[in-house]
Amino acid sequence: MSRPLAPIVCDGPGCTNRKQESNHWWTIKATLPILVYPGTVAIAETDHAPYFDACGQDCALKIVSEQMGKVTS
Repeated sequence: MSRPLAPIVCDGPGCTNRKQESNHWWTIKATLPILVYPGTVAIAETDHAPYFDACGQDCALKIVSEQMGKVTS
């Protein structure tokens, strides 16, 4: 998970993209249910759920797939 450090870096496996103004980012909250938000979401300091930042649809799907694998195993 790239936060709270700046700049935001993609958490997709093997991806090292940094957030730019024109990127289409997603934020994934890895709880049950797994929640996917368009854009980057401000995270409250009291929220200790794991969040992941994805630079696009491909990385977001990889992160969701990894989290689903953790639930079913």
